[in-house]
Amino acid sequence: MFQFTAVFSRLLVLTVSIVALLFTPILAQAAPPKAMIKVAIANYGPHASLEETIKGVKQGLASLGYIENKNIKYEILHINFDRTLLPQMLAKIKSSKPDVIVTLSTPVSQAAKHTFKDIPIVFVDVTEPVSTGLINQANLTGVSEKQDIAGVVDFAKQVLPNVSKIGLLYSTGDDNDQALLTMFKQVATQKKVELVALSVDQPRDILVRMQAFKSKKVDFIYVGTSGPIQPSLPMIVSIANQASIPVFNADCDAVKHHQAFACFAVSYLALGKQAAVVVDKIVKGQSPKDIPIYYPTPQDHEAYISAKMAEKLHITLPKNKPTLQVVP
Repeated sequence: MFQFTAVFSRLLVLTVSIVALLFTPILAQAAPPKAMIKVAIANYGPHASLEETIKGVKQGLASLGYIENKNIKYEILHINFDRTLLPQMLAKIKSSKPDVIVTLSTPVSQAAKHTFKDIPIVFVDVTEPVSTGLINQANLTGVSEKQDIAGVVDFAKQVLPNVSKIGLLYSTGDDNDQALLTMFKQVATQKKVELVALSVDQPRDILVRMQAFKSKKVDFIYVGTSGPIQPSLPMIVSIANQASIPVFNADCDAVKHHQAFACFAVSYLALGKQAAVVVDKIVKGQSPKDIPIYYPTPQDHEAYISAKMAEKLHITLPKNKPTLQVVP
């Protein structure tokens, strides 16, 4: 009896040891690394949507167990939308040898793709990764900010039932803006509305283009996330208000602060959190080439209307639309 018990005990210990060995790699992979991870964030410039993305990255990683200055450090740089400073910023990042680089915007991501071949890159706030060449590189993947433009038009029609003509400013030197223009042309045809798209070569062109929108009597103006155009939002809204033209902005933060009339847009906080998921996978050993590019779902979008701007523009908001979120 004693011998049987001893043998059984040894078998039990051996079985438990084998099970523990089998599950140890899984448990280790599920937890964040104990060693300090360094994440470099290469930003295009100071802007509300880009700042929200960075906030989302940090919040997302914190929720996954990465504690700043305990097991993760961030290096956050920007070039104030000046492309000539890109080589300088990327050289600084290269010298610091981060484990992962998060790049915000198409221009920064494109430059990083050509600069880094052995450090993983996670791009975010990029509209069209494929057409802008952000594919087919083993160390590269990311998160698209591709807006639901059909959703923008449908939302506008809920708020402004007689929409038939849309105004769009786009920068000739911004790849994201070119992608936005293409999407708007397709949606305008589908939704049977007229698109008045005016190009902007330099920010100083915006004033003249806004006067054209007034003469063409557009029903609303859409302002995208364009680096060259978005900083001029206050001027755009001011001129549009004088002509009683509501402005729909790609960044809802402006609507929440009553700086634009409405938004139906991707949540940049949500995109940042998705980028954090990708960073986590890479840190735990997954190759970027095996991680598909993430495209926003309807759940990644948000919609708001500014009650103050509606009052200023003498717009009566529909009362039978309980899904509309109105900022008082």
